[in-house]
Amino acid sequence: MTAEGHVPIYLSSFIESNKQNYYDALKAGQQKNQLLPMIAYLSEAIKKSVEEVMVTRNALKGLEKNWQKRGSSREKSTANKALSLLPHYPVFTTKRLAELLNVSVPAAARAVQQLKNDGIITEKTGYLRNRIFVAEEALLILNRPFGETPAIDMG
Repeated sequence: MTAEGHVPIYLSSFIESNKQNYYDALKAGQQKNQLLPMIAYLSEAIKKSVEEVMVTRNALKGLEKNWQKRGSSREKSTANKALSLLPHYPVFTTKRLAELLNVSVPAAARAVQQLKNDGIITEKTGYLRNRIFVAEEALLILNRPFGETPAIDMG
């Protein structure tokens, strides 16, 4: 699917949050040869997973807009360009950010400093070199339990 330009839909989070219904549908199919419960379950899994993807995408777009408002960088600055990447790459190094933005490492380092100053990212290692930065708000959206409403501070 991905090779053809389609986004795969992951059902595992839905299944994890609805285990008993999955087991019941599986049991009905295996023991009683009743396939309709499994078909209904998988149909619901697909539907709810697509809805979850849309909610996540909208929340990340809202977060990016929030960051744009909170940020103090110029419109065409490297820091401002990085804001559109953070929802897709919420954990990164300065070197990786430079590669993604096709800029020098010093330019990426200035962007990282600006994003830190604006409270958009935090540094996690405590090291002076090979530091790892995280956009915590994006991770909260991406890692929330299935079906939970994303918390976005529209500050």
